[in-house]
Amino acid sequence: MNVECCEGGEIVVTADGRVEVFYDGGVKGAGFPVLGAVEDIHLNDEVLEDLKWSAVKEINAESGDLLYLVPVDLVRATKQIVSGILYNLEIKVGQTGYLKRMIDEDKVRQYGCKPKETGRHSVYVVEIWVRKWENFHQVTVKELKEVEI
Repeated sequence: MNVECCEGGEIVVTADGRVEVFYDGGVKGAGFPVLGAVEDIHLNDEVLEDLKWSAVKEINAESGDLLYLVPVDLVRATKQIVSGILYNLEIKVGQTGYLKRMIDEDKVRQYGCKPKETGRHSVYVVEIWVRKWENFHQVTVKELKEVEI
C-alpha cells in the first residue's frame, strides 16, 4: 500500500507490516511499527525481565505444583500494539526446590532461586496485555509444552 505524504514523500507499508517513508528516492523513518502488526522483541530487551516474572507468577498460581517454578530462558517474544501492548512470550521454566507453602512468591525472585537440575522443565506460551494509562495488566497462560532437560 502506498500513500502520499508531506513534501514529495511517500509512505509504503511493506509485506512484513513495516512502514517506510521515501523521500526523493531515499528511505527515512523506516521501521516504524504498524498498529496491529506483530513484531519480534529482542530476547535481551529489558522490558522482558519484569514481564517474564509476571508470567511466571501467573503460571505458579495456576499450576498444581507444590514447588515454585522460575524462568530459565525466553524462547520467543513478540509484541502487538492493540489498545495497549499485547505481549506473547514463550518462556522456559524450571522447578525449584522451594515449596510454595514455605516461602513467599516475591522472595523467589529476590533470593535468585534457581531451578533444580533434576526438576521438571516446561515451556509455557503466555499472553500479557498491558494498558499503562489504565494501570491494566492481564496475564493469560495459553499453552504448556513439556520439554526434556
